[in-house]
Amino acid sequence: MDTSHTSHTTDTPAPAASGLLAGKVAFISGAGRGIGAAAARLFAREGARILLAARTEDQLKAVAEQIRAAGGTAEYAVCDLADATSVRAAVDRTVEVYGRLDVAFNNGALATQHIGPMDQVREADFDQQYHVNLRGVWLALAAQVAAIRTTAGRGAIVNNSSVGGWKGDPVLPAYSAMKRGVHSLTESAAVAYGPKASASTPSPPAPR
Repeated sequence: MDTSHTSHTTDTPAPAASGLLAGKVAFISGAGRGIGAAAARLFAREGARILLAARTEDQLKAVAEQIRAAGGTAEYAVCDLADATSVRAAVDRTVEVYGRLDVAFNNGALATQHIGPMDQVREADFDQQYHVNLRGVWLALAAQVAAIRTTAGRGAIVNNSSVGGWKGDPVLPAYSAMKRGVHSLTESAAVAYGPKASASTPSPPAPR
C-alpha cells in the first residue's frame, strides 16, 4: 500500500526493554511519512533499532528525531527504490550502523500518476510503476536476505502491498499488476527461504 501523509503525535512511549523487537535491527522503506513512519515509531517502541529509508531527507530526519526524542534509536538513509545502487546502499548502511539486520518492512511505493484503462496507460507510467513498485521490492528483498544471512542468521521480511493486487482494476491496470507481482515475490521468497530458516535451527546435541 502506498504511504500517504497522516497526522501524528510525537509524545510516544519510550521503547520497552522487553518489547517484541528488543535487541532487533529493522530496515523500513517508505519511512518518511504515513504507514512507514507509523511502523517505524511502533517498531522503536517495541525495542528495535531502526534504519529509515525514503527519498525525502527532511521527512526522514523528522521521523528519526521523533523516535530519538521518545527514547528510541533511529538512523536514516536517503533511498530511491528505482535505483539499484541506492537500494543496496541503504540496506548496507543498516549493517554498517548497527552490525546486523533482523527485520525488514518494505513499505515504500509509488502511487499511479494516471488513472485510465489499459489502452490509455503511458509507457513511461508503466515503467515507473515497474521500477519502484515491483523491481524496487525485488532489489530490497535480495539485499535484505543477504544481509540477514551474513549477520543475524535468520529474520523476518514483510512486504506491504495493496488490495489492488488481488484483482484486476479497470482504471489502475499497471499499479494492480505490480502489486500482484509483489504478492508473487513474497510467496516465492517464503517458499525459498522459510524452509531454510527452519532447517538452520540448531538441533540439540545427541545424548552420549
